[in-house]
Amino acid sequence: MPLQDINTKVAERIQKCGVEVQDAVIESLANKEISRRVDALVKGVDQLEALQKEGKKIKPDVKLCDDAGKVIGEHWSPKAAEERQKHLKKVDKLTKSIEKGLSGDFSDLFNIIKSGGKIETEEEKPAATE
Repeated sequence: MPLQDINTKVAERIQKCGVEVQDAVIESLANKEISRRVDALVKGVDQLEALQKEGKKIKPDVKLCDDAGKVIGEHWSPKAAEERQKHLKKVDKLTKSIEKGLSGDFSDLFNIIKSGGKIETEEEKPAATE
């Protein structure tokens, strides 16, 4: 087969491949978005595990002892209780954003990842200026 015939057949096939190209582009873009969402969920779950480990380190900081020095109870100081509540709210916010992602709404999870994993509670958000 002469080279010119091959070039002609290649040109003909390229002209007829519009649907194949569209399908390939659609598949490629869909896979790209799926991969982005999978990565977001994995990062979110990893961050949640890290937050949960961090939460185990937050312990009551006031101990009650009997006159023999034996610890009979533990309580939270106001500062430690506030720190614990903030931490629990962060865990809750991240958990909800992961659950929303699993339901198809990735906006909150993408925002958390975009911020470098920073999770702001309502108390930590800067006040809106008018």
